Amino acid sequence: SNNRMLIAKIGAEVELYHNGSAKLATTSTGASVTGALTATSFAGDGSALTGIAAGGFQFISSIDLTNDVQAVFTGFDAAKYDSYKFVYSNVIPATDSTSLDMQFSSDGGTTWATGASDYTYLRAGYAGDPVWTYSQATTTKIRLNTYLIGSAANEDGMSGHMDIHGPHLAKRTMTTSSHVGMGSNGGLAVGGLSWGRRNAAVVTNAVRFFFAAGNLESGTITMYGMVNS
Repeated sequence: SNNRMLIAKIGAEVELYHNGSAKLATTSTGASVTGALTATSFAGDGSALTGIAAGGFQFISSIDLTNDVQAVFTGFDAAKYDSYKFVYSNVIPATDSTSLDMQFSSDGGTTWATGASDYTYLRAGYAGDPVWTYSQATTTKIRLNTYLIGSAANEDGMSGHMDIHGPHLAKRTMTTSSHVGMGSNGGLAVGGLSWGRRNAAVVTNAVRFFFAAGNLESGTITMYGMVNS
């Protein structure tokens, strides 16, 4: 057969052929593929890929906790995301009987909103029929759990997720969350919901998680972004 297999041009592109049809050509910025490209794995975050339908959650970052004072996330990007989801898995406090809190920043985490009336939150929690607990507060942080979280050997901490809605808008940033965990009273399973807001109508571009008392002993917190159109 006289079909071309490869053409290599000095100071220019290299072309690969299959049965006489061009399939891959190098360019000054990378390579161009004609047809389908199949791979068993992919490296990189895909942030510069084009021609892909918008929408859906995209992984941003993850923190494996090791006796940390706080977990700070600054991967907010208004050009890419409209909202964010944080998933926390088996987050255990170093100090028994405490609560998981969060605060916002408008300068990428250089300073934090910590004023006495910077946040308002409402919580509803369940710890076995018929015990439901409700509470509301305007305070220095948003509290994510309703019942105190334990740190004993048989208590696996707190797991759940929290959504931040429209932090790139100069409006009051809203949050919704749900969780399940092991309480501080002998490992009793507890669950709850939390709704919060930042009371200032400002852009939010960083968040930190911390326990009301003691460090974040272990667990994982992962940040995802909801891709905008």
